[in-house]
Amino acid sequence: MLAHCGEVNTPPGNTDDRYHDVIFEHFAPLHQYLSAQFGIPERVLWSSLVYRLNHLSKTIAEHLPNPAQLNQDVHWLLHTKQWRSKQNPLFKAHQKSFDVGAIRVRGDCCLMHEHPVKGYCDDCPKLPQHMIKRTSVAKSLSQ
Repeated sequence: MLAHCGEVNTPPGNTDDRYHDVIFEHFAPLHQYLSAQFGIPERVLWSSLVYRLNHLSKTIAEHLPNPAQLNQDVHWLLHTKQWRSKQNPLFKAHQKSFDVGAIRVRGDCCLMHEHPVKGYCDDCPKLPQHMIKRTSVAKSLSQ
């Protein structure tokens, strides 16, 4: 991580220790609150978090002298199904996303198209060109 002034600082402990509280003590309650107050499904919020995590980690990795730890952490966060006997919400959101060519398509629409002056994102699963692949991914996950 970049602590300040571009100095690299990796917090002690393993991936679980470094990220458990931020996921389960910060984002989980935040997503529950936003869902209850504004009707945004939690799956949409987790999908958006996975999208941002992927984007930010790639951007940060480009500026690290050795991004191996960051890449390992992100891989662990997205590919670990159970986390301290709880379901990892990042895993499920990541499993629903899919690739179409060079684009990683979100598993769940971020709902930005419902904004009066916005349209569908390039990575929106509701775009017609992504619907066939979205259906096949959903079908394979339900089996």
